[in-house]
Amino acid sequence: GSSIDMATMPNRENYSNEYEYGLDLISWYQKSFKNADKRLNANVIMPGATFIGDENTVYKLYWPYAEHANDDPPAYRTNWSDQALFPWRKFVNVGEENQQRWDSPNDIPIIRYADILLMYAEAKNEAEGPTAKAINAVNKVRQRAGIVGLSNGLSQEELRHHIRMERLRELPGEGHLYLDVRRWRTAHTNDPVFGLNNEVLDFRGKKIFKRVFNERQYLWPIPEQAIEINDKLEQNPGW
Repeated sequence: GSSIDMATMPNRENYSNEYEYGLDLISWYQKSFKNADKRLNANVIMPGATFIGDENTVYKLYWPYAEHANDDPPAYRTNWSDQALFPWRKFVNVGEENQQRWDSPNDIPIIRYADILLMYAEAKNEAEGPTAKAINAVNKVRQRAGIVGLSNGLSQEELRHHIRMERLRELPGEGHLYLDVRRWRTAHTNDPVFGLNNEVLDFRGKKIFKRVFNERQYLWPIPEQAIEINDKLEQNPGW
C-alpha cells in the first residue's frame, strides 16, 4: 500500500557503461517492487522477472538485451529490444509463441465480475457518496487480489480516486482505461496516471514519445456533408 520513491532509481549518468547501469537498475526493480500488488506481475513482465516462452524456454527481462543474450536464463527479447519496455504478460500463453492476435487461443473478456463491482462502486459513490455498499464492492476486488481493504471514513473524492486506481490495477490490457479517462474527462490533462498529455517513459525513465490529447477529441467532428444537408447542425467545438 505504500508508494515507491522513483527518485531512488539508479541514474545512468552515474555509470561508465550501460551494462553496469543495467545490473543495478534490474536489482532496484526487483527490490523496490518485491512486495507490490501481485496484479502487477500478473499483467506485465517486470525488469528482472522470468517468463516461460516458446517450447517452455525460460527467459529473463534484462537490460541491455544484447549484453545478456547468452546468459542462463537468456534475455527476453522483443522486436523493440533496443528500448527498455514492459512487455505484457496478460493474455500471453506460457510455453507458446503467438505472434498475431488470430494465433492466440485466449478470448478477450468483454466484461468481468470485477468490472461490474467497480462500476457499481463508482455509480454509488457518485450518486450517494462513500457508502458502505460502495466501499464493500471495491473491497471484494481488493480481497480477491490479496490487498488490504479500504476502511470507512473516506471522502467522496478519496473513494473516487481509489476506484479509479483499482480499475487501473485490475483491468489493464482489456480495453477499458482509454474509455475511462475519456468519460472521467481527465484525458486532456497531464495527470501522471489518468491524463493523456504526458510523456510515455520506458523502465529507465527515458522518453519514448509524447502523447497529445486535445480537449476537442472528446467528440468527433460532424462530417461537412451532414452539415450541408441539415443546416440545424453545428460543428462540435474545436473542429
